[in-house]
Amino acid sequence: MMRSTLLILASLVLAACTGADRSLGYTVTDSAGVTIVENRPTRVRGAEEWSLSANPELEMHPGVGPLPQLRQVAGLAPLSGERVAVLNQGFHEVLIFHKEGEVLTRFGGEGDGPGEFRQLTSVVPMPGDSVGVYDSRLRVLSVFDGRGRLGRSVHLEEAVRRGFQSFLLPLPGGEMVFFTVGGPGVGFREGVFRARTESLRLGPEGDQRATYGPFPGAEVFGGMEGAGYVLFGATTYATTVGHRLVVGTAETPEIRLFDTTGALERVVRWPDHDRAITPRHERAFFDAALLAEPQYSPAALRDILSRVPRATRLPSYDGLMGSDDGHVWVRSYMGPGHSIRGQRPPHQEWLVFDSLGVLAARVETPEGLNPFLVADSRVWGAFNAEDGTESVRAYSLQRSER
Repeated sequence: MMRSTLLILASLVLAACTGADRSLGYTVTDSAGVTIVENRPTRVRGAEEWSLSANPELEMHPGVGPLPQLRQVAGLAPLSGERVAVLNQGFHEVLIFHKEGEVLTRFGGEGDGPGEFRQLTSVVPMPGDSVGVYDSRLRVLSVFDGRGRLGRSVHLEEAVRRGFQSFLLPLPGGEMVFFTVGGPGVGFREGVFRARTESLRLGPEGDQRATYGPFPGAEVFGGMEGAGYVLFGATTYATTVGHRLVVGTAETPEIRLFDTTGALERVVRWPDHDRAITPRHERAFFDAALLAEPQYSPAALRDILSRVPRATRLPSYDGLMGSDDGHVWVRSYMGPGHSIRGQRPPHQEWLVFDSLGVLAARVETPEGLNPFLVADSRVWGAFNAEDGTESVRAYSLQRSER
Protein backbone atom coordinates (compact mmCIF):
# COMPACT_ATOMS: atom_id res chain seq x y z
CA MET A 1 0.00 0.00 0.00
CA MET A 2 2.81 2.40 0.92
CA ARG A 3 4.62 1.64 -2.35
CA SER A 4 1.45 2.37 -4.39
CA THR A 5 0.92 5.65 -2.52
CA LEU A 6 4.52 6.74 -3.17
CA LEU A 7 4.19 5.91 -6.88
CA ILE A 8 0.99 7.96 -7.13
CA LEU A 9 2.60 10.93 -5.35
CA ALA A 10 5.69 10.68 -7.56
CA SER A 11 3.59 10.71 -10.71
CA LEU A 12 1.66 13.76 -9.50
CA VAL A 13 4.89 15.62 -8.75
CA LEU A 14 6.28 14.72 -12.19
CA ALA A 15 3.13 15.97 -13.89
CA ALA A 16 3.35 19.27 -11.98
CA CYS A 17 7.03 19.76 -12.84
CA THR A 18 6.65 18.99 -16.52
CA GLY A 19 3.33 20.67 -17.21
CA ALA A 20 2.07 17.34 -18.51
CA ASP A 21 -1.59 18.45 -18.66
CA ARG A 22 -1.80 18.69 -22.45
CA SER A 23 -5.33 20.11 -22.27
CA LEU A 24 -3.61 23.45 -21.59
CA GLY A 25 -1.95 23.26 -24.98
CA TYR A 26 1.61 23.50 -23.71
CA THR A 27 4.16 21.61 -21.66
CA VAL A 28 6.88 22.85 -19.34
CA THR A 29 10.03 20.81 -18.70
CA ASP A 30 13.38 21.38 -17.05
CA SER A 31 16.68 20.64 -18.78
CA ALA A 32 19.82 21.19 -16.71
CA GLY A 33 18.22 24.13 -14.94
CA VAL A 34 16.78 25.69 -18.10
CA THR A 35 12.98 25.84 -18.38
CA ILE A 36 11.64 24.71 -21.76
CA VAL A 37 8.11 25.74 -22.74
CA GLU A 38 6.55 23.89 -25.68
CA ASN A 39 3.41 25.54 -27.10
CA ARG A 40 1.44 22.96 -29.05
CA PRO A 41 -0.88 23.42 -32.07
CA THR A 42 -3.94 23.37 -29.81
CA ARG A 43 -2.48 26.34 -27.92
CA VAL A 44 -2.04 28.29 -31.16
CA ARG A 45 -5.60 27.52 -32.27
CA GLY A 46 -7.01 28.44 -28.87
CA ALA A 47 -5.06 31.67 -28.36
CA GLU A 48 -6.99 34.87 -27.73
CA GLU A 49 -7.51 37.23 -30.64
CA TRP A 50 -6.39 40.72 -29.65
CA SER A 51 -6.88 43.71 -31.92
CA LEU A 52 -5.93 47.34 -32.28
CA SER A 53 -8.40 50.21 -32.34
CA ALA A 54 -9.71 50.97 -35.82
CA ASN A 55 -8.24 54.47 -35.63
CA PRO A 56 -5.09 55.60 -33.83
CA GLU A 57 -5.66 56.87 -30.32
CA LEU A 58 -2.85 59.34 -30.86
CA GLU A 59 -1.09 60.60 -33.97
CA MET A 60 1.84 62.97 -34.22
CA HIS A 61 1.40 64.43 -37.69
CA PRO A 62 4.43 65.55 -39.70
CA GLY A 63 4.85 69.28 -40.31
CA VAL A 64 1.45 70.25 -38.85
CA GLY A 65 1.53 73.36 -36.68
CA PRO A 66 4.47 73.13 -34.27
CA LEU A 67 5.24 69.51 -35.16
CA PRO A 68 8.42 69.02 -37.19
CA GLN A 69 8.42 66.87 -40.28
CA LEU A 70 9.30 63.22 -39.79
CA ARG A 71 11.49 61.19 -42.14
CA GLN A 72 12.86 57.69 -41.64
CA VAL A 73 11.71 57.23 -38.05
CA ALA A 74 14.23 54.73 -36.64
CA GLY A 75 12.96 54.06 -33.12
CA LEU A 76 10.78 55.07 -30.18
CA ALA A 77 11.21 54.83 -26.42
CA PRO A 78 8.92 55.59 -23.47
CA LEU A 79 10.51 58.02 -21.00
CA SER A 80 9.66 59.20 -17.50
CA GLY A 81 7.14 61.99 -17.07
CA GLU A 82 4.69 60.73 -19.72
CA ARG A 83 7.18 61.39 -22.51
CA VAL A 84 8.20 59.46 -25.60
CA ALA A 85 11.43 59.87 -27.60
CA VAL A 86 11.42 59.60 -31.41
CA LEU A 87 14.52 59.03 -33.54
CA ASN A 88 13.96 61.23 -36.60
CA GLN A 89 16.77 59.63 -38.59
CA GLY A 90 16.13 61.48 -41.83
CA PHE A 91 16.92 64.78 -40.11
CA HIS A 92 19.55 63.38 -37.71
CA GLU A 93 17.60 64.54 -34.66
CA VAL A 94 15.72 63.34 -31.59
CA LEU A 95 12.24 64.60 -30.74
CA ILE A 96 10.73 64.38 -27.26
CA PHE A 97 6.93 64.37 -27.21
CA HIS A 98 4.46 64.31 -24.36
CA LYS A 99 2.41 61.14 -24.77
CA GLU A 100 -0.59 63.25 -25.73
CA GLY A 101 1.24 64.73 -28.71
CA GLU A 102 2.89 67.99 -27.60
CA VAL A 103 6.49 68.57 -28.75
CA LEU A 104 8.62 69.22 -25.65
CA THR A 105 12.07 69.51 -27.20
CA ARG A 106 14.20 68.50 -30.17
CA PHE A 107 17.96 68.21 -30.44
CA GLY A 108 20.76 66.86 -32.59
CA GLY A 109 21.69 67.60 -36.17
CA GLU A 110 23.96 66.08 -38.79
CA GLY A 111 27.65 66.00 -37.97
CA ASP A 112 30.49 64.30 -36.17
CA GLY A 113 30.74 66.59 -33.15
CA PRO A 114 29.35 66.19 -29.61
CA GLY A 115 25.58 65.86 -29.66
CA GLU A 116 25.47 65.40 -33.44
CA PHE A 117 24.49 62.27 -35.35
CA ARG A 118 25.17 60.28 -38.50
CA GLN A 119 23.19 57.04 -38.10
CA LEU A 120 20.65 56.95 -35.26
CA THR A 121 19.71 53.41 -34.33
CA SER A 122 18.66 53.35 -30.66
CA VAL A 123 17.13 55.44 -27.92
CA VAL A 124 16.91 54.23 -24.30
CA PRO A 125 15.62 55.77 -21.05
CA MET A 126 18.31 56.70 -18.53
CA PRO A 127 18.13 57.56 -14.79
CA GLY A 128 16.08 60.63 -13.94
CA ASP A 129 14.71 62.41 -16.97
CA SER A 130 17.74 61.65 -19.14
CA VAL A 131 17.73 59.83 -22.47
CA GLY A 132 20.50 57.85 -24.15
CA VAL A 133 20.90 57.98 -27.94
CA TYR A 134 23.17 55.62 -29.87
CA ASP A 135 24.76 56.40 -33.23
CA SER A 136 25.98 53.18 -34.87
CA ARG A 137 28.14 54.96 -37.45
CA LEU A 138 29.97 57.17 -34.94
CA ARG A 139 29.85 54.34 -32.38
CA VAL A 140 28.91 56.80 -29.66
CA LEU A 141 26.27 56.76 -26.91
CA SER A 142 25.17 60.35 -26.17
CA VAL A 143 23.28 61.09 -22.94
CA PHE A 144 21.00 64.16 -22.86
CA ASP A 145 18.97 65.68 -20.05
CA GLY A 146 15.25 66.38 -20.22
CA ARG A 147 15.84 69.68 -22.01
CA GLY A 148 17.98 68.14 -24.70
CA ARG A 149 21.32 69.32 -23.32
CA LEU A 150 24.24 66.96 -23.85
CA GLY A 151 25.57 65.55 -20.58
CA ARG A 152 28.21 63.08 -21.76
CA SER A 153 29.39 60.99 -24.70
CA VAL A 154 30.47 57.37 -24.31
CA HIS A 155 32.62 55.89 -27.08
CA LEU A 156 31.91 52.22 -27.80
CA GLU A 157 34.44 51.46 -30.52
CA GLU A 158 35.85 48.44 -28.72
CA ALA A 159 32.44 46.87 -28.29
CA VAL A 160 31.45 47.52 -31.89
CA ARG A 161 34.39 45.48 -33.15
CA ARG A 162 32.53 42.41 -31.95
CA GLY A 163 29.88 42.74 -34.66
CA PHE A 164 28.61 44.40 -37.80
CA GLN A 165 25.25 45.85 -36.78
CA SER A 166 24.88 47.21 -33.26
CA PHE A 167 22.09 48.74 -31.20
CA LEU A 168 21.08 49.35 -27.58
CA LEU A 169 18.18 47.80 -25.67
CA PRO A 170 16.95 49.20 -22.33
CA LEU A 171 17.18 47.48 -18.95
CA PRO A 172 15.87 48.82 -15.63
CA GLY A 173 17.96 51.32 -13.67
CA GLY A 174 19.66 52.85 -16.70
CA GLU A 175 21.47 49.65 -17.69
CA MET A 176 21.52 48.61 -21.33
CA VAL A 177 22.16 45.65 -23.57
CA PHE A 178 24.64 46.47 -26.33
CA PHE A 179 23.53 43.94 -28.94
CA THR A 180 25.65 43.12 -31.97
CA VAL A 181 24.76 41.12 -35.08
CA GLY A 182 27.40 39.69 -37.38
CA GLY A 183 27.01 40.53 -41.07
CA PRO A 184 29.04 40.63 -44.30
CA GLY A 185 32.72 41.12 -43.54
CA VAL A 186 32.54 39.66 -40.01
CA GLY A 187 34.53 36.43 -39.80
CA PHE A 188 34.80 36.44 -43.60
CA ARG A 189 35.10 33.06 -45.26
CA GLU A 190 33.90 31.37 -48.40
CA GLY A 191 30.44 29.86 -48.57
CA VAL A 192 27.26 30.54 -46.60
CA PHE A 193 27.61 31.13 -42.87
CA ARG A 194 26.41 33.10 -39.83
CA ALA A 195 29.25 34.82 -37.97
CA ARG A 196 28.83 34.61 -34.21
CA THR A 197 29.25 37.71 -32.05
CA GLU A 198 28.96 38.50 -28.36
CA SER A 199 26.72 41.12 -26.81
CA LEU A 200 27.19 43.06 -23.57
CA ARG A 201 25.28 44.33 -20.56
CA LEU A 202 26.43 47.89 -19.88
CA GLY A 203 25.99 50.22 -16.94
CA PRO A 204 24.76 53.83 -17.35
CA GLU A 205 28.35 55.00 -17.84
CA GLY A 206 29.02 52.40 -20.53
CA ASP A 207 30.96 50.07 -18.23
CA GLN A 208 30.78 46.35 -19.11
CA ARG A 209 28.93 44.22 -16.52
CA ALA A 210 28.17 40.93 -18.29
CA THR A 211 28.34 39.18 -21.65
CA TYR A 212 25.66 37.37 -23.64
CA GLY A 213 26.12 34.86 -26.38
CA PRO A 214 27.80 34.47 -28.72
CA PHE A 215 24.82 34.47 -31.08
CA PRO A 216 24.75 33.75 -34.82
CA GLY A 217 24.38 36.83 -36.98
CA ALA A 218 22.69 37.34 -40.33
CA GLU A 219 22.93 34.56 -42.90
CA VAL A 220 25.62 35.80 -45.31
CA PHE A 221 27.99 34.49 -47.98
CA GLY A 222 31.57 35.04 -49.02
CA GLY A 223 33.49 34.15 -52.16
CA MET A 224 35.44 35.39 -55.13
CA GLU A 225 32.79 37.97 -56.01
CA GLY A 226 32.74 39.49 -52.51
CA ALA A 227 30.31 39.14 -49.65
CA GLY A 228 26.66 39.88 -49.02
CA TYR A 229 23.40 38.73 -47.52
CA VAL A 230 21.89 35.39 -48.53
CA LEU A 231 18.53 35.70 -50.28
CA PHE A 232 15.68 34.70 -47.95
CA GLY A 233 18.25 34.32 -45.19
CA ALA A 234 17.51 34.51 -41.48
CA THR A 235 19.00 36.96 -39.03
CA THR A 236 19.07 37.26 -35.25
CA TYR A 237 16.62 39.50 -33.37
CA ALA A 238 16.64 40.74 -29.80
CA THR A 239 14.49 42.70 -27.37
CA THR A 240 14.33 43.21 -23.62
CA VAL A 241 11.48 42.57 -21.20
CA GLY A 242 12.18 43.78 -17.67
CA HIS A 243 15.63 42.45 -16.70
CA ARG A 244 15.58 39.74 -19.38
CA LEU A 245 17.21 39.71 -22.80
CA VAL A 246 15.15 37.85 -25.41
CA VAL A 247 16.99 36.49 -28.46
CA GLY A 248 15.76 34.64 -31.53
CA THR A 249 17.79 33.38 -34.48
CA ALA A 250 14.72 32.73 -36.70
CA GLU A 251 16.17 29.36 -37.72
CA THR A 252 13.36 27.57 -35.87
CA PRO A 253 10.21 28.81 -34.09
CA GLU A 254 12.03 29.39 -30.82
CA ILE A 255 13.16 32.29 -28.63
CA ARG A 256 15.57 32.26 -25.69
CA LEU A 257 15.45 34.34 -22.52
CA PHE A 258 18.62 35.29 -20.61
CA ASP A 259 19.08 36.75 -17.13
CA THR A 260 21.34 39.69 -16.26
CA THR A 261 24.36 37.44 -15.73
CA GLY A 262 24.09 36.25 -19.34
CA ALA A 263 22.83 32.78 -18.34
CA LEU A 264 20.13 31.06 -20.38
CA GLU A 265 16.99 30.94 -18.27
CA ARG A 266 14.11 29.85 -20.50
CA VAL A 267 13.49 28.47 -24.01
CA VAL A 268 10.11 29.06 -25.64
CA ARG A 269 8.95 27.05 -28.66
CA TRP A 270 5.86 26.82 -30.84
CA PRO A 271 4.79 24.74 -33.87
CA ASP A 272 6.61 25.17 -37.18
CA HIS A 273 4.97 25.62 -40.56
CA ASP A 274 5.80 25.11 -44.22
CA ARG A 275 8.78 27.37 -44.99
CA ALA A 276 9.76 26.04 -48.42
CA ILE A 277 11.00 28.68 -50.88
CA THR A 278 8.73 28.65 -53.94
CA PRO A 279 8.70 30.42 -57.34
CA ARG A 280 6.09 32.76 -55.86
CA HIS A 281 8.62 33.92 -53.24
CA GLU A 282 11.25 34.39 -55.94
CA ARG A 283 8.89 36.54 -58.02
CA ALA A 284 7.86 38.65 -55.03
CA PHE A 285 11.46 39.38 -54.17
CA PHE A 286 12.37 40.18 -57.78
CA ASP A 287 9.44 42.59 -58.18
CA ALA A 288 10.31 44.40 -54.94
CA ALA A 289 14.00 44.60 -55.87
CA LEU A 290 13.17 45.97 -59.32
CA LEU A 291 11.01 48.66 -57.74
CA ALA A 292 13.71 49.56 -55.21
CA GLU A 293 16.55 49.55 -57.80
CA PRO A 294 15.07 51.11 -60.97
CA GLN A 295 18.54 51.75 -62.41
CA TYR A 296 18.79 48.03 -63.25
CA SER A 297 17.04 46.47 -66.21
CA PRO A 298 15.03 43.30 -65.45
CA ALA A 299 17.65 41.22 -67.29
CA ALA A 300 20.55 42.76 -65.36
CA LEU A 301 18.77 42.31 -62.04
CA ARG A 302 17.98 38.68 -62.83
CA ASP A 303 21.62 38.08 -63.63
CA ILE A 304 22.74 39.63 -60.33
CA LEU A 305 20.20 37.70 -58.26
CA SER A 306 21.03 34.42 -60.00
CA ARG A 307 24.55 34.62 -58.56
CA VAL A 308 23.46 35.27 -54.97
CA PRO A 309 23.12 32.14 -52.78
CA ARG A 310 19.67 31.23 -51.42
CA ALA A 311 18.78 30.03 -47.96
CA THR A 312 17.52 26.48 -47.70
CA ARG A 313 14.15 27.70 -46.38
CA LEU A 314 12.35 30.86 -45.26
CA PRO A 315 12.97 32.34 -41.80
CA SER A 316 10.66 31.25 -39.04
CA TYR A 317 9.83 34.88 -38.11
CA ASP A 318 11.33 38.32 -38.62
CA GLY A 319 11.06 40.47 -35.55
CA LEU A 320 10.75 40.68 -31.76
CA MET A 321 9.18 43.36 -29.59
CA GLY A 322 8.90 43.64 -25.82
CA SER A 323 6.03 45.16 -23.85
CA ASP A 324 5.87 46.85 -20.46
CA ASP A 325 3.59 44.10 -19.11
CA GLY A 326 6.22 41.38 -19.61
CA HIS A 327 4.94 39.98 -22.90
CA VAL A 328 7.13 39.16 -25.88
CA TRP A 329 5.74 39.85 -29.35
CA VAL A 330 7.04 37.73 -32.25
CA ARG A 331 6.34 38.99 -35.77
CA SER A 332 5.47 36.37 -38.36
CA TYR A 333 7.59 36.35 -41.52
CA MET A 334 6.22 39.09 -43.79
CA GLY A 335 7.57 37.69 -47.03
CA PRO A 336 10.74 38.19 -49.09
CA GLY A 337 9.57 41.39 -50.78
CA HIS A 338 9.43 43.22 -47.47
CA SER A 339 13.02 42.41 -46.58
CA ILE A 340 14.10 45.21 -48.93
CA ARG A 341 14.54 48.55 -47.20
CA GLY A 342 11.97 51.20 -48.03
CA GLN A 343 9.00 48.90 -48.57
CA ARG A 344 5.76 50.04 -46.95
CA PRO A 345 4.88 47.63 -44.11
CA PRO A 346 2.00 45.26 -44.85
CA HIS A 347 -0.49 43.94 -42.33
CA GLN A 348 1.64 42.10 -39.78
CA GLU A 349 0.69 39.10 -37.67
CA TRP A 350 2.19 38.75 -34.20
CA LEU A 351 2.27 35.95 -31.64
CA VAL A 352 2.22 37.24 -28.05
CA PHE A 353 3.84 35.15 -25.31
CA ASP A 354 3.38 35.86 -21.60
CA SER A 355 6.19 36.14 -19.05
CA LEU A 356 6.23 32.33 -18.63
CA GLY A 357 6.55 31.72 -22.37
CA VAL A 358 2.99 30.53 -22.89
CA LEU A 359 1.26 31.76 -26.04
CA ALA A 360 -1.34 34.26 -24.88
CA ALA A 361 -2.71 35.85 -28.04
CA ARG A 362 -2.45 36.65 -31.72
CA VAL A 363 -2.55 40.24 -32.99
CA GLU A 364 -2.59 41.90 -36.40
CA THR A 365 -1.16 45.39 -36.87
CA PRO A 366 -2.44 47.59 -39.71
CA GLU A 367 -0.89 48.16 -43.11
CA GLY A 368 1.62 50.99 -43.09
CA LEU A 369 2.52 50.68 -39.41
CA ASN A 370 6.03 49.72 -38.31
CA PRO A 371 5.58 48.94 -34.58
CA PHE A 372 8.44 49.76 -32.19
CA LEU A 373 7.04 49.24 -28.70
CA VAL A 374 4.04 48.25 -26.58
CA ALA A 375 3.47 50.48 -23.55
CA ASP A 376 0.47 51.74 -21.56
CA SER A 377 -1.82 49.30 -23.42
CA ARG A 378 -0.90 51.00 -26.68
CA VAL A 379 1.07 49.83 -29.68
CA TRP A 380 3.42 52.62 -30.78
CA GLY A 381 5.02 52.83 -34.20
CA ALA A 382 5.93 54.83 -37.28
CA PHE A 383 3.14 55.03 -39.84
CA ASN A 384 4.00 55.32 -43.54
CA ALA A 385 1.15 56.74 -45.58
CA GLU A 386 0.64 55.81 -49.22
CA ASP A 387 1.91 59.24 -50.29
CA GLY A 388 5.21 58.61 -48.46
CA THR A 389 4.63 60.90 -45.48
CA GLU A 390 5.40 59.60 -41.99
CA SER A 391 3.80 60.07 -38.61
CA VAL A 392 4.01 58.49 -35.18
CA ARG A 393 0.88 56.62 -34.15
CA ALA A 394 -0.34 54.91 -31.00
CA TYR A 395 -3.18 52.40 -31.27
CA SER A 396 -5.18 51.19 -28.29
CA LEU A 397 -4.66 47.47 -27.64
CA GLN A 398 -7.97 45.70 -27.20
CA ARG A 399 -7.87 42.30 -25.55
CA SER A 400 -10.73 39.90 -26.15
CA GLU A 401 -11.17 36.15 -26.11
CA ARG A 402 -12.04 34.20 -29.24
